Amino acid sequence: MMKEQQLGPHHLDTAETLNNLAVLSFHQGWYSESESLYRRALTIKEQQLGMEHSKTADTLNNLAVLYRNQGRYSEAEPLYLRTLTIWEQQLGPQHPDTVFALGNLGRLYCLQARYEKAEPYLQQALLLSEVHFGPEHPYTAQSLSNLARLCVDQRRYEQAESLFQRALIIREQHLGKRHPYTALTLNSLAMLSSAQGKDIEAIVFFERALAIQEKQLGPEHPDVANSLNDLAGVYMKQASYEQAEPLFQRALAIREHKLGTEHPDTIITRENYANLLRKMKWEEEC
Repeated sequence: MMKEQQLGPHHLDTAETLNNLAVLSFHQGWYSESESLYRRALTIKEQQLGMEHSKTADTLNNLAVLYRNQGRYSEAEPLYLRTLTIWEQQLGPQHPDTVFALGNLGRLYCLQARYEKAEPYLQQALLLSEVHFGPEHPYTAQSLSNLARLCVDQRRYEQAESLFQRALIIREQHLGKRHPYTALTLNSLAMLSSAQGKDIEAIVFFERALAIQEKQLGPEHPDVANSLNDLAGVYMKQASYEQAEPLFQRALAIREHKLGTEHPDTIITRENYANLLRKMKWEEEC
């Protein structure tokens, strides 16, 4: 790496380059490489800036996001908590980074089904987003989406739909209709529609999200696998097994390659695919 050769392995500019490379690897779905780069960057920042510096927290947060995406929730939580504490103390309780930390921690607790712990963080993040960024800002859209996912988990579907629709309008207007974040909101609306039994509507949302993700992120990205798996699930629910099978196969191949065979998402897809094969065999025997 040029920076490392010019400045040495412990220089702060080297750390920033490592962090940026880690972000790039993360967005390409190369999680193992991303973790190694984040850890190297974090070591340099802790040594050169100190354990409580706001830039140290930048890399702590990035590493926590990576762990969350890998299903390593117990490892992500202390990093998120450290990040929130540092940013509150160094940047202030109303700084944009602090708002992000609140949302990230709340979302993690949702993934762990710790809903009572999650909601105060998510509500506070949304309130601060609306006050400091404005009700139509993309950062507010993220806070809306995080709270909406909690509502879905708690089967508060009407509230969830209202929040997701607000987030979608903001992202389409400010990021564009083909942005990956717009696709994430479409995917969330698809999941909500499916949970309400609106399968046709869900398929339309999933297909829109999938088209964006494949074009913008590439056909092997973990987000593509998410949409493939979820779309296949809707087809399986409709007993459209021939349409579901290739989608589960693609999703499983991506997740095994990008996330590993023991990742929670990989296990879910493997179980979904096995369930599909059992249904197809039963149908043949009948």
